[in-house]
Amino acid sequence: MIAMNHKYWFSSLLITCLFCACAGEHREKPTNLIARETMIEVLTDVQIFESAHQISVDKSREAIDLYKTYKWIFNNYKINEQDFRSSMEYYMADPKEFELLYDDIIIRITEKQAEMIAS
Repeated sequence: MIAMNHKYWFSSLLITCLFCACAGEHREKPTNLIARETMIEVLTDVQIFESAHQISVDKSREAIDLYKTYKWIFNNYKINEQDFRSSMEYYMADPKEFELLYDDIIIRITEKQAEMIAS
């Protein structure tokens, strides 16, 4: 289960993984590594949903909604929390490659935004 006591779970995970990556620790490829393209899709959804939660009016439900959101995202992509975490650590072990991955996420978000504006 995702521990949703902290409002910014994903941001905390990102910072933790960045510290590990910057420490120069080489990580082996996890056995259940989430494919790069799938990871881009998952992180695109995570970023969109987390942004929506940050601007939500009803802050009292935020932790519950974030839990449900992560559960929905993981179920939608048929992944689990452990695979997500180990894949994040793997991708973040190479900061330059992770930056390229996030460039693709920004492109996806921009494309989705353009689609919404056009419809």
